[in-house]
Amino acid sequence: MRFQKGISYTGFRRPRGPGRGDPPYRMSRAAYQARVRNLIGWQRLRGYQQTRHIELEIALWTHRGGEVLRALARRLGLRSHAYCWRVARRYRTGEIPMLPRDEQGLLAMRESLDKPPTRERAVPWWLAREWQSADEIWGCILLTQEQKVQASAELERKEYARGS
Repeated sequence: MRFQKGISYTGFRRPRGPGRGDPPYRMSRAAYQARVRNLIGWQRLRGYQQTRHIELEIALWTHRGGEVLRALARRLGLRSHAYCWRVARRYRTGEIPMLPRDEQGLLAMRESLDKPPTRERAVPWWLAREWQSADEIWGCILLTQEQKVQASAELERKEYARGS
């Protein structure tokens, strides 16, 4: 694209081509909806936990070495060893703060990730709170009617368990 007839390369010039003008290009409503429909079918290749596990394995590789980077990428199921190299570089420079800097910390983290998750049920705050009386529950303006009934039933259950 050098030395085109009638084009000056000195000084300021507006960029050529579609979509680079002063107002950004406009998209019709139909085109936008088509883009959104196409994105709905797109799914991630791996989830958040799998990505963290891969980063952890690459960080361990930086401490141990010994394995060829291409073999590591193949073992982790990655398409490219360049991703491993980028993650290793980010780990060495400290750009992944969630990973410990020493090998023992990384091993402990891997053990904790490999353990199956415990099935603890999350309890809403109005059930977890230690209410003093039913009047306090019914006087709380933050709760809905159903939440007040549930909290009152839980308070009665706790009082009954303490009494017997």
